[in-house]
Amino acid sequence: MKLWNYLIKETLEIDDDPEVANALRVILTYGNLSKRILVALGEKPSKHRIKQIYHQLAICLQQGGMFIPD
Repeated sequence: MKLWNYLIKETLEIDDDPEVANALRVILTYGNLSKRILVALGEKPSKHRIKQIYHQLAICLQQGGMFIPD
């Protein structure tokens, strides 16, 4: 992650775009979407848990937000 932080600081002007800055901050803190979904699901998710997580994801997408596991 240190490399990604360095590359972002050196190549992007994220201060000018708060949406991009927030998206990158979430990715660098919590990982990409697939990793965040796996973390939220847990090691052996039930069908109910899978439906819960994907429902939360759908709400995030509908609202234009980013999925961050609890």
